[in-house]
Amino acid sequence: MKGKANPPAHFLTLCLALFMVSGRSLPLHAAEPAPKLQIEYRGQTLQGRVALHNARFCWFEQPDGRLDFLTMSEVQHYKILSPSFSPLSVRQMADQLRQVAGREREVATSGPYVVVARQGLATPVAQALHQVYRELVVYCGARHLKLSAPPFPLVATVWENRQAFDEACQAEKVPIRATLRGFYSRLSNRVMLYEEAGQAIDDTVMHEAVHQIAFNCGLHARTGQTPTWILEGLATSLESPEMRRSGSGTTAAERLNRSRLTWFRERQNLRSVGWLRELVESNKPFQARPLDAYAESWAATFYLLERRPIDLRRYLTALEQPDWDQETQSPEERLAMFSHYFGQNLRLLEREVERDLTAFP
Repeated sequence: MKGKANPPAHFLTLCLALFMVSGRSLPLHAAEPAPKLQIEYRGQTLQGRVALHNARFCWFEQPDGRLDFLTMSEVQHYKILSPSFSPLSVRQMADQLRQVAGREREVATSGPYVVVARQGLATPVAQALHQVYRELVVYCGARHLKLSAPPFPLVATVWENRQAFDEACQAEKVPIRATLRGFYSRLSNRVMLYEEAGQAIDDTVMHEAVHQIAFNCGLHARTGQTPTWILEGLATSLESPEMRRSGSGTTAAERLNRSRLTWFRERQNLRSVGWLRELVESNKPFQARPLDAYAESWAATFYLLERRPIDLRRYLTALEQPDWDQETQSPEERLAMFSHYFGQNLRLLEREVERDLTAFP
């Protein structure tokens, strides 16, 4: 079959055969065997492997880590290029990016990171990101949230100005907002940000770096249905250097994200009863009252990290179930899953979170 184009009906047959052999219904890891394919899809030629599929849809992984959500019936042809798929190495990714970076920009590597930025900036950003990664491995390992090695190189691009960043947003189909300083795309698997007043390494970098690590190292599944509150709750908890660098001798007070705690406390008298239930049931609070939603997500996640890390790990694992229709779960489904791991009495849990956080000096 190698080198021979096949009709789309046979593509589903191939996918079914692959997954019957592997016996998996969850995404493959990069180290697991799978053939490298070439497919024709909507006028594009893509190379990679089937990460996950059902009868209608397919998550297709490319060697650089890009993830595509494909409609099976629109795969026009496929052929097997080799019996095993291999992600690009850090060196291969760096060489690939150097070909398109241009003379004014450089590509630097550190550990699993490949960073594209202006001359003189790429290396310090790569080193800073690598340090965040090392800190999170230690922190999460101590809280039953063991991180796996990233299957693909972790790529970050620092644009020199807002205009270049906005163009990158358009290319990644990310809505442009005046307050947006950076983002992580689970589809391209890359972090994008820009320098502001000559500053590139700041809280935005750390926040997006946490998202990228979480999606690549086993806390979130890129094909899953992870609610916004836990995505942002983990990122706002772990963006804090005090949290990441906490050793066994530190106290919970030393691990706080003080800016999030301040906002959470200042809004205490304005916060409605049932705020935790609202976060769990839908992502609407992030549209209606984003600053409150970020602070509340941090508060709930910080509490679970400190008090119930094993339950949190089990909940995160359950969220790895694939998102086939690219639609969020119903409020009832989200609430039922949360309650299964953290209990039926959300009001009691809400009061425990509030009590813990008001007790800190």
